[in-house]
Amino acid sequence: MHIIFHLCLIVTLLATSIDCQGARGGGSRG
Repeated sequence: MHIIFHLCLIVTLLATSIDCQGARGGGSRG
């Protein structure tokens, strides 16, 4: 079952994108 692997990968990519956007827009949160 590679579904879980794909889900983890997608979540990681989404989290990275959100972090990048947040750092650019709001500022340094973490």
